[in-house]
Amino acid sequence: MGNEMSPLQKHRAEYRPELPPWLQGTAVKVEYGDAAIAADGADAHVIRRAFPHTYGQRLAHFLPKTANAPDATVITEHPAVRVGVVFSGRQSPGGHNVVWGLYNAINSHNPSSELIGFLGGTDGLFAQKTLEITEEVFSSYKNQGGYYMLGRTRDQIRTTEQVKAAMTTCQALKLDALVIIGGCHIQHGCCSAC
Repeated sequence: MGNEMSPLQKHRAEYRPELPPWLQGTAVKVEYGDAAIAADGADAHVIRRAFPHTYGQRLAHFLPKTANAPDATVITEHPAVRVGVVFSGRQSPGGHNVVWGLYNAINSHNPSSELIGFLGGTDGLFAQKTLEITEEVFSSYKNQGGYYMLGRTRDQIRTTEQVKAAMTTCQALKLDALVIIGGCHIQHGCCSAC
């Protein structure tokens, strides 16, 4: 995308999605409920086998800061974090706004946090080609479709070598987290290789 925006792009860029009240601010209350179970008629053993790390976990409910919940965890202080983000997979209409939401979330909890984008998808991740994502970088991409801000590849992080290369990048750049934005095959490939 160039610096010249059409009237429609300018209008779309002005829109700001609203967070639910209980996710606004820096204090979040989390109340843990019952364990997640399979819906009626579903084969619990099949679902448990497909999702071994998440099936049966307690449900988390996000509550307003003023809610009185006896078993709630209050999260108020957050250290600065360095988070990497990479686009992987086919074009998607919401990719830029996912990055925008991530940027706003980490900076609302600590303004010293940094969001590092990888240019060119997983190829850029492995080669450590980065762009620090700032408000200025976002100015042409808010509410605009596609993955143009960083570029993308259709590759998945699937092999042991690719997982090691991603880990090497995370360690070299001292990242606290890596967010991979893509479809279900992208996420499944990475998770199954880890």
